[in-house]
Amino acid sequence: MKKALITITSGCYSSRTDFDLLRGLLISNGWKITTDIKEAELVIVYTCAFIRAREDEAMLIIRWIRSEKRKSAVVIVTGCLPAINKGRLERAFKDITCIPADRFSELEDAVGGKFRLQDVVLVKPSGSKVRNPGSEYYNPGYVLKDYMLRIGWGCSGKCSYCVIRRVFGSPRSRPESEIAAEYVNAVNSGYKKFVLVANEAGAYGADRDTDIVELLVVLNRICKDARFAISNITPDKLKEILPRLGRFLRKGVIWRINVPVQSASNRILGLMNRPYTGEDFREVIRKILAMHPQIILETDVMLGFPSETRSEFYETIKLAEWLGRNKVFFQIFPYSRRPYTAAAGMPGQIISKEKRRRFEIMNFLCSSYFVMKDGVMLAKWRKLSKARNIKAGVSRCLAAAEKIS
Repeated sequence: MKKALITITSGCYSSRTDFDLLRGLLISNGWKITTDIKEAELVIVYTCAFIRAREDEAMLIIRWIRSEKRKSAVVIVTGCLPAINKGRLERAFKDITCIPADRFSELEDAVGGKFRLQDVVLVKPSGSKVRNPGSEYYNPGYVLKDYMLRIGWGCSGKCSYCVIRRVFGSPRSRPESEIAAEYVNAVNSGYKKFVLVANEAGAYGADRDTDIVELLVVLNRICKDARFAISNITPDKLKEILPRLGRFLRKGVIWRINVPVQSASNRILGLMNRPYTGEDFREVIRKILAMHPQIILETDVMLGFPSETRSEFYETIKLAEWLGRNKVFFQIFPYSRRPYTAAAGMPGQIISKEKRRRFEIMNFLCSSYFVMKDGVMLAKWRKLSKARNIKAGVSRCLAAAEKIS
């Protein structure tokens, strides 16, 4: 039996979904999935390049794979990196095949066999593991119980820092009938929790005269017991559909939502070309929590965007405190210069040392929790072993944040 190894260099919803689809395609066409690189005749690496650190990590993984694989093994690099920085890949590795995520179907020929991507009707969540013995560098993989249900690709936004639209293009919604058919197969296989996956979930249906709320109506009608998470919906789109989405929130049909905010500063949001304000974000979060207090809310925060001042960073610190009190989970990214983006050429680029300092402070806040006593914010640290200078920096930033009206 032919053996293939497939690994992933990031864990975003979109890449996980495509990763598992590829596994399904390989298995359907008679390949055995192996975790031993010495056995693999085919190695597929699904890469991320949203920020420079992820790109660098992907390059390290590919370099290690090339050094450890069988001489005759074919290496295919797919995902975001071939679209974002194909030149770097080609300069470093002359013997690999690059297939960007927006040309996913080209992998069908590489895999071979009669089954195509559209023939994979059940995409089981799975894990991946590739380890370099004796090195701290590895991909530990993941195990998921939630079914990743792909609803679309692409993005309608024109964010000045983001290069993902270059990878996936404008929004393309998957036909409702296709989504429903896969959903029925998953329900019949015992899945009850689903993540509605798209690069921009709020853009679903814009090209088909429908939207994500109408899709939820259809899916909920098929199975009343199923629960849904919505990945990556912007505050402005959420504000627009919230009156109609409320029925699903109040009934607990939606159990998790990711609403990226990026910054608390309206000036920085404007430079990012994000179509909402910090007040819009807080408003939708308050309304969602009022409708469904137990819901899991997630957001993304970017630090060190070009020309971000200390005061604007303190605004985001203050937002982080508000998120913590409202039990909203947040993921932090230092701003990273990406090719083909407007932000890469903006004046006021923050030096790496300062971005790292802001990241360390905010990261420390993520591992802390906040309490209020007599109207005064207090911070209790869970990780007391952290460097004292970081803790002191956090305290100073919190104090500065409190002075912001």
